[in-house]
Amino acid sequence: MAHQPAAMPSVLEVVRRAVASALALAIVCLARVDAAQAVTTEQLLFLE
Repeated sequence: MAHQPAAMPSVLEVVRRAVASALALAIVCLARVDAAQAVTTEQLLFLE
């Protein structure tokens, strides 16, 4: 444990946080796109 550099855990934490935030952003973007498509399709059905 002592021979390992102290910066490694922080780097892993930063990477994990970056991946988690990127996944969260992707999920939110996909959810918004799906919601927008559902709204547009409903509007088109109502217009037709």
